[in-house]
Amino acid sequence: MKLNDIKLTRIIHPIGQGGFYSETLRCDDKEINVIYDCGGNNIITMQNYLECYYPNGCNKEIDAVFISHLHDDHINGLMYLLDNYGVKFLFLPQLDEEEKLEVLLYNILKNEGVPAYFEFLNLILNINQNKENEYKETKIIRVSHFDGDIPINTEINNSIDKNIKDELLNINEIKTGTKIHFEQKWLFIPYNPPVIGNNSKSFLDVFKEEIGLSDFKIKDLSNIVKKIGLDKCKKIYNKYFKNNHNAYSMTLFSGVAEPGCRFNHYCDYYEDICFCLPHRRNRKPWYSPNCLYTGDFDAKKQFKNLKSFYGPLWKTIDLIQVPHHGSRNNFCPLMFENAHHGFVSVGEGNRYHHPNVDTLIGIKQMHCDLSIITESLSSIKMYHYEI
Repeated sequence: MKLNDIKLTRIIHPIGQGGFYSETLRCDDKEINVIYDCGGNNIITMQNYLECYYPNGCNKEIDAVFISHLHDDHINGLMYLLDNYGVKFLFLPQLDEEEKLEVLLYNILKNEGVPAYFEFLNLILNINQNKENEYKETKIIRVSHFDGDIPINTEINNSIDKNIKDELLNINEIKTGTKIHFEQKWLFIPYNPPVIGNNSKSFLDVFKEEIGLSDFKIKDLSNIVKKIGLDKCKKIYNKYFKNNHNAYSMTLFSGVAEPGCRFNHYCDYYEDICFCLPHRRNRKPWYSPNCLYTGDFDAKKQFKNLKSFYGPLWKTIDLIQVPHHGSRNNFCPLMFENAHHGFVSVGEGNRYHHPNVDTLIGIKQMHCDLSIITESLSSIKMYHYEI
């Protein structure tokens, strides 16, 4: 590797019904570690996996963790990660009061009661102000909702420069579309979609009406759930949200800062591969290490906004996470019109029947290869690049 060249290792971890993706950038004598989402369907399994991947005494520092949304299968390993390893920056989607209520109630209902990490959720949602300094080594930065401003493009100087660590220590919030450089050749761009209401009334107002409390405070939710019961809370939640509770999932672009740069790509065992695939409807192969992580993003409703937001960078994305574990409620086939590769994280025999067959057919019709990552260790996917 030449001076100032970059080696990138991207890993799609086998944690089943959840999300845990890591990238390691190596440039000269620096190593930059970034994680997108950190959770699985089973919190014990997730913690055991993290302990194996980041063993005690490894002294590994994590430069940044980006969280798509705060449902348990995407964050229930986060507390363990923060407690045991050095995480410098934690990027979270900024949530309004209605979204905070949805997050907390979802996690309570999913766990059939108040989960062990409920106080941790309160902390990172900034509800319990007095505990904000519990993780002193980790700077929490919230990414604002997209407000409809001019979308990003490769020329906009809306970026944090090479002194990013100093800059980030002085702020608590960044705008959607901020170009985050931990290394000059590589950038991360989060997109927190705009708030889209599902009904004429907010969930917060509906919940107050249903439980008969006008002065309801979100921080008291756990006690209220215990008082009125899980069954009633489930009925309120399911009646309001149905299949629309993932609308705020934050996506993340990870890729080169200079489109068109030369790079080498290797498969799992460093064997050379070539993307010259003539059967792909005569599409010109795009040689790119760029990836889009989507969490549980609602592509069915918001794909056009997502594509418009990333602008010229959209066509450079070669690898895309299938949203919401392959649910057809969040899927739009046009999302894969340019990508050559996709991946989806699902649990073996999961009760949601993910990935949905319509999703699989839609991806195949776009002539995009798909990797299905389960809790089986043999399903792990690793990508290696030299840039």
